[in-house]
Amino acid sequence: MSPVKMKAGKAVGVSPRHFTGHKQAEGAVRLSEGRLRVALKHAPVVVFTQDLQLRYTWITPPVLAWDYRNLLGSIDAESFAPWDHRSMVGCTDAEIFGAEQGERLTAIKQEVLRTRVGSRSEVTVTFKGVTRYADLVVEPFHDARGTLLGVTCCAIDTTPWKYLIAKLKEALDQVQLLSGLLPICASCKKLKDERQVWQPLEGYIQAHSEAKFSHGVCPDCLRKLYPEYYPG
Repeated sequence: MSPVKMKAGKAVGVSPRHFTGHKQAEGAVRLSEGRLRVALKHAPVVVFTQDLQLRYTWITPPVLAWDYRNLLGSIDAESFAPWDHRSMVGCTDAEIFGAEQGERLTAIKQEVLRTRVGSRSEVTVTFKGVTRYADLVVEPFHDARGTLLGVTCCAIDTTPWKYLIAKLKEALDQVQLLSGLLPICASCKKLKDERQVWQPLEGYIQAHSEAKFSHGVCPDCLRKLYPEYYPG
């Protein structure tokens, strides 16, 4: 409520102020932020802003605790413990990731500030002894008047897929070892492996496949070894 005054300054009544539009705008912002939190709650994505000095000013979600074990059962779960991002607000990349890594990240964002043109790149950072890979999108951030305030960034963690691709490549390499020309000794039947080492054929196949062996004697060998019992 605001006072209604005469020209002489004497208050003669009150007039209500209407905040309907303002309240509606606040509700729309809360709804938008709520949707964003739900969308990012269990996604390997982090969205953040940095000012002109490239200090973190906002970040969501504040805690990342993605369950890598669902994708990569063999990776040590402790290596991917929850990563609390709230401590990053007010800091620069160099203060968080170290001088060398911070310099690489800062250079990407400084170029966006200079050109005011967004960029997308793959970055690698080591944090708490764990190497992480991310698809980093950086866009210039302006106010309603077009004044440059900093950058808005989105980082999609691609670490699980990097490990998965590496494991698939390793498995493919193992399969490929069984192709091509493999020398086998005509006498003892040992096989020369990719390291040029002679080893028993049975052990080599077991090491490069899921096959297991039992022992027996084929009909031809039975006739050769025991002709009196197995005549031709």
